[in-house]
Amino acid sequence: MRRADLLDQLTHVILDLQPPHPTRVGVDGYDAAGKSTLANELAPLVEAAGRQCVRVEIDDFHPLGHKHRSNASEYTPESLYREAYDYASFVELVLAPAGPGGSRRVRLRLNNSYLDKPYPDEWVEIADDAVVIVDGVYLGRPELAELWDYRIWLDVEPDVALARKKVRNVAWTNSEEVVVDRHYNRNLPAHALYLRETNARGRADVVIENSNIEAPIVLAGS
Repeated sequence: MRRADLLDQLTHVILDLQPPHPTRVGVDGYDAAGKSTLANELAPLVEAAGRQCVRVEIDDFHPLGHKHRSNASEYTPESLYREAYDYASFVELVLAPAGPGGSRRVRLRLNNSYLDKPYPDEWVEIADDAVVIVDGVYLGRPELAELWDYRIWLDVEPDVALARKKVRNVAWTNSEEVVVDRHYNRNLPAHALYLRETNARGRADVVIENSNIEAPIVLAGS
């Protein structure tokens, strides 16, 4: 499938949902599967159709101290999965206000993990027919799973993911060796734990093989 066709298909599905509250879209999947890229491509297409669209990244909801734990290699696969994100704040500040009976006042960012300090306390008022597109890992965790109106899952071949990480993450770690080690010994085992506990991939509304960015393949759903 051409990427433009996929984006058109997903945009129409999202716009057609129209729940009685903002549409909460989660773009989940493997690390370096292209989640942020896809979410950033969908947002302007939703806006072009006349709907307000806000973008949220789960990576802006790391708890304070995450940078130190990560740099010091303190995370195990299990602690990465269970402790690397402030899910309670994410629900309170984003998914609940955008959900049934919510205030429609959301905070899009909590903590800057690069600087290890909170973002300014900034809020956005969203319309009842707005679309909230969130990208990140572990979006199908039990405390989040029932709060989405549409869930996209992206697959990627492990070697393709590693190649993307080498381009993206070496600038953060200053070491290709660290990137490779975390890929095999931290991230992949953490994702395996996530899938065992949640079956998040099987519960997604659409599953997309995204190893070839320009020719994604819809494997299941629509």
